[in-house]
Amino acid sequence: MSLGITFKGPEGIVLSADSRVTLTAEMQRGQEKMLLPSTFDNATKLLHITGHNYVGVVTYGVGAIGQQEPRTAHSFLPEFEDANLMAVFLRWIFHRARNLENRMPENLELLGEANWNMPQD
Repeated sequence: MSLGITFKGPEGIVLSADSRVTLTAEMQRGQEKMLLPSTFDNATKLLHITGHNYVGVVTYGVGAIGQQEPRTAHSFLPEFEDANLMAVFLRWIFHRARNLENRMPENLELLGEANWNMPQD
C-alpha cells in the first residue's frame, strides 16, 4: 500500500509520498509455489520532471515494472526526458485534467453525500 498526500495551501500545492516498496518473488518448492515478499524503504515515489517546475508526479501501485529486469518509475525518468516524450505526456495530463474538471459537479455531489467530520477553522 502506498501513501500519497496532496495539500493545497495559500502559496501552492504540496505533494508527499512514503518510500516503502514491496517486491514479490515467486519460488517453486516441489509442487508448491511460494511468494516471497521483500520490502524496501528507499523508493522514490515523488518525481520531479527536469525543466518543468510546475509538474510533479506521485506514483503508487506496482512497485516495479518488468519481469526480467524490474525497474521503478523513477528509473525511467532520464529516458523519458531525453526521448522528448514529455510534451506528449503533459498534453495527456492536461487532457485528463479537463475531463475531470468537466465531471466536477457530479464528483462534488458524491463528496457531498459523504459524512465528513472535519474540524471547522
